[in-house]
Amino acid sequence: MQARVRAGESAEQIAATTGWELPKVLRYAEPLLDERAFMAQQAAAVEVRRSRGGATLAEACAAVLGADDADAIVWDSFRREDGRWIVTATLRDGTVAAWTYDHHGRNLHSLDEQARVLMGASPVPAQDAEIDIAAALDLVGDVSIVRDEAPGRPRLVAVPSVSVSEDTARITVEATEE
Repeated sequence: MQARVRAGESAEQIAATTGWELPKVLRYAEPLLDERAFMAQQAAAVEVRRSRGGATLAEACAAVLGADDADAIVWDSFRREDGRWIVTATLRDGTVAAWTYDHHGRNLHSLDEQARVLMGASPVPAQDAEIDIAAALDLVGDVSIVRDEAPGRPRLVAVPSVSVSEDTARITVEATEE
């Protein structure tokens, strides 16, 4: 059961599959749930932007999402079979971002595009919005196009002409100007 909790299952899921009462499951699962919460908290405090002011993961998420949405993030973590920790951030809309977390080296690696966006490593995707065609055409009508009427300077280009003499099998290249 402890391995299942550490791997990310909730106490409720384990109680449902084992037939145990939830308080009994929690007795064994609580220390591991605390460990998962601690790892998520530690990962959120990792500095992800050293070159741009030293923002932590939580601060980078707040900068991308805004304070209200950042406060609504549900942080969690679980441990894979290979011993690596995966930290997740579930957003208000149900979107999940995931990182691998090395707690010894205190570094994170994004596992998906949402994680890269929250870290500030990818641009925030544009929201789908309806385009008002009439307003766009009005803007086009307001723009005047100015073409440069000044003639460009003539360019001199060397074009080789090749002549081959059959007697000497020599190639002569002459440059001509146009």
